[in-house]
Amino acid sequence: MRAIAAGLATIVVILAVPGSAVASPPRGLTESGRLLWNLEALLHDTFGSKPIYVNYSGGPNHPGNFSTHFLDDARSRYFVYTFAAARHSAFRLIRSGAPPKPVIGVAGGETPLTVLGAYISCGSGRWLSEHWGNGPEKWQIDCLRSAP
Repeated sequence: MRAIAAGLATIVVILAVPGSAVASPPRGLTESGRLLWNLEALLHDTFGSKPIYVNYSGGPNHPGNFSTHFLDDARSRYFVYTFAAARHSAFRLIRSGAPPKPVIGVAGGETPLTVLGAYISCGSGRWLSEHWGNGPEKWQIDCLRSAP
């Protein structure tokens, strides 16, 4: 009888714990997968379960800014998560006096992304940036050093 009671108590404790958050990227992800996992963990850490938009208000040389605010159909994209339980990102938000600069090329470039106006640090002097212009058909992000 004690064994059954102990087993039921364990089940109750397991059921009482809210949805488990994943504190590190799943094994076997590509580098792009790890970048996306850390971005999504940062968004979950910052906004919880609120709907997220990435807003563009200044053209290709200005960063996409993640927030809970929808600007309008022309400047806001609804962000759809790939990793529903990602938490505890290795990325950090930094409000810098000297923000990272976009890297602009002939056929496109990379622009640092922001969350609520703060830049996303990947560590080691690198910033999370998105590619625009010529390139792959899917959204491409990478951790890059800022242009001089």
